[in-house]
Amino acid sequence: MEVNTTISTRKQTQLEHEINTWERSVLFFRQENAQLKTRLSVVTDNNNEKEFVELAEYFQSQFLLIDEIIYKLRIEIKKQSDDIRINPQGKKLKELLSNQELIRKKMICLENDFSRLKNEFNQLIMQFI
Repeated sequence: MEVNTTISTRKQTQLEHEINTWERSVLFFRQENAQLKTRLSVVTDNNNEKEFVELAEYFQSQFLLIDEIIYKLRIEIKKQSDDIRINPQGKKLKELLSNQELIRKKMICLENDFSRLKNEFNQLIMQFI
């Protein structure tokens, strides 16, 4: 019995759809993170309380970390997209699906972490304005 090691058109279409969704999500996170950094800068200009400055530094470092995560994810998503679109028969199905699952888990982590960070930041801002 021959084991299917290539990707079907339907699977390829689904993988591409998921990748397109990730690309849009990552772009949104990038834009949202830029807005949060801008908001932090504006609020920091108007508040120099020691406690606030320490928290602002924490959030600034977290926003930079999110930028780094987004950058790395964009590279992984692009590579996965290329692997699927350019040469879907050249990679084994198991490897493509494994990579897709890994990126999926990273996207879920980013979504959860970013949502938590954004909520914490908004609560901080309300305390100090």
